[in-house]
This record gives sequence, C-alpha cells and structure tokens, in this order.
Amino acid sequence: MHPIQTYRLTFWLPLTVTVLFLGILLFFSIHEYQHRLHDIKQASKIQLHESGLQLGHSIEYAIANNDFQHARSSVARFSLRSDAQLAILIDSNNVIESASYFIWQNQPADKVLDEKLMHYVEQARSAQKIIDDDNDKNGLLTLILPLLESDQSRVLVLQSTINHKLQRARTEAITAILPMILLMVLGNLFLIALIRKLVTTPLKALQNLSQQIQNQQFDLTNPLSGNTEQAQIGKTLVDAAQQLQSHISILTENEQRLRITLESIGDAVIVTDASGKITRMNRAASELTAWHEKEAIGQPLPNVFDIYQADTGEKMTNPVELVIQKGEVVELSNHTVLLARNGQRYHISDSAAPIRVDHLRQTEILGVILVFTNVTHQYRLRQELRQSVDF
Repeated sequence: MHPIQTYRLTFWLPLTVTVLFLGILLFFSIHEYQHRLHDIKQASKIQLHESGLQLGHSIEYAIANNDFQHARSSVARFSLRSDAQLAILIDSNNVIESASYFIWQNQPADKVLDEKLMHYVEQARSAQKIIDDDNDKNGLLTLILPLLESDQSRVLVLQSTINHKLQRARTEAITAILPMILLMVLGNLFLIALIRKLVTTPLKALQNLSQQIQNQQFDLTNPLSGNTEQAQIGKTLVDAAQQLQSHISILTENEQRLRITLESIGDAVIVTDASGKITRMNRAASELTAWHEKEAIGQPLPNVFDIYQADTGEKMTNPVELVIQKGEVVELSNHTVLLARNGQRYHISDSAAPIRVDHLRQTEILGVILVFTNVTHQYRLRQELRQSVDF
C-alpha cells in the first residue's frame, strides 16, 4: 500500500481558498469590465452619430444659404468637445474645405487622412450612406457622413476618442476589486487562525504525546477532550502507551528470568541468531572463552568459539553452520579443543540445537543454542587410565 501524501493545512488550505476566490473574482470582474467597455463603446457611437447628424444638418443649412463661414465655424466647434479627435469637411475635389485644425484647410485630404479613411470617404460619397468605424487599439471612433446638399459631393469626417472613458472604467474596476481583495486577506487570516485552533494545535498536542511514548514516558493523560477525531486519537495513543508499558514490563521480567536461568546453568551456553552472530552468553561461557559478554555480542561465533580437533589440531567446522544445514541437533565428540582468547586450551564436549517458534522441523530457524562443558580433567583421567592399562 502506497503511503498517502499529506499537506500543511495552514499553507495549502488558505492558498486553495485564495486561488479559488481570486479566480471567481477575476472572472466576474473581467466579465463586468468587458460588458462595461461594450456599453461605453456603444453609447459613444450613438453620441457621435447623433452629434454628426446635428452637425451635418447645420452645415447643410449653412451651405444651402451660402453661409460658408457658418459651416466652417460649425466644424471648428466640434473640436471643442473633450472627446473630439478631428473634424474635417471634404469637398468634391477631395480638398479639405474646413477642419478642426486650421493648418489642414485647403490641403489635399489624402495628405491628412490615411488610405483606409480615404477609402471610406469615397465609399460614403458614392453610396450616399453613413459609415462608422472603431479602432480598439487606439480607442478611436470614426464617423463619415455624406452631406445631402445639392451637388451631394461633400463628406464630413468626424473622429472622437474614448480612451479617457476606458481609463476611468479600468480605474473604477480596480477600485471595486480592492475592497474584495482586502476582505479576502482578512478572511485568510481568520481561516489560518481557525485552522491553528481547530487543527494545528490539537495535532501538535498529539505529536507531543507520541514523542513522550517514543521516549518511553508511559504515565500519560489525554491532552484533548470532546467527541472529536483528534480526541479519539489521543485516547488511542494513551491506551497504546499503557499496553506498551505492560508488554515492556513483561518482556523485562522474562529477560530477567532468562538471565537468571542462564547464569544458574553450570554448563557454558552461547546463543546466536540465524546468521551465526552471538546474541547472548552466560558467565560459564565467558570464563571458558575469556570473552566478556558485552564484547562477544554481535561477533561471529568462530571469533569467540574457536575449536580444533584434539588429535590432529585441525580447525573444526562451526557447529552453528552444521545446525543451519541439517536443521537438527549436532553433537561434537570429546576430542574437541577450545582455544580461549587468553591462549588457554580446554577439552570440551558440546552440542548445538536449532531455535524455532515451535518444534516442527519445517519451521524457520530463528537461531542456535550452543551448550558446551569443560571436560579437560575427565579427558586427562581417561588418558592416564589408558596409559596405565597399556603399560
């Protein structure tokens, strides 16, 4: 089973809420902003269209009465508007008859207007229809209006900008978002404080409780109260600590009994694990091998239990290896010599048996117990007796 990935709630939960809230806020803000831009553009188009019609009628009336000065002044008045960009009256020869900038008067229209606008001028003149255009990049609205005077050849070109309206709309949109962002920050601070109180603080208490158990401090009380999951976990940890304390007491008592039993045995006893490394030995084994138990534990058995054939001096096979191979009790003859760490030699008789959970032969071997006895005196007596009989 793969471990479940965990996350810091005080970081990820506020971050998730912030991202979600910002996403929703930005979505609705952008949607509202785009809707407002569309309304501004449409209202400005209508306003420019109405202003163009009024200005066109005024110019047509002035031209009809041969009042060309009034026609020029009407064009100039359009430039007084705050959103006016340009106003140009073009005659049938594409010469600027009147303009919002005096320097443009009597100039060829194609020197002032770009190719696109000149195309619109010709199109409006030939089709006798109003043409409007908008440029989203520079915020310009264009209205091209053919005048309905006698020769039907004059064209009025008007341009207005909506940049200041768009800028005001952006400023108002940002101003509207700022209180929401401030509210979100305050909400996150409240959420972090709430998580600390409801989640982080209880978790730290449980962490301290588990640390006490790890340090084998078992006299514990549940630091949490209430009918909550955290309190239930705290109760479970306290109960587990009490059970662990009971098991440790039982194991300690069994260890002491085993130690007393081993020390009470007159024979030397060495216990190894399945790999042949010494896990314990009694005092009699320490005296014969000249190894202190603390030094011997963890050593491979041949380093401590160094045995040879008495007659030939040949090194003998490690009895633990024989037990692991055969899976049964192995006994060595009395012609075995143990070479102690201090150089002393002892004739010993020994036996090694496998340690299993039960007595079934198929059960895995957990270790080996080796029991050996100093028979040096008996060996010498038998040798002396044999020599006397032979004599």
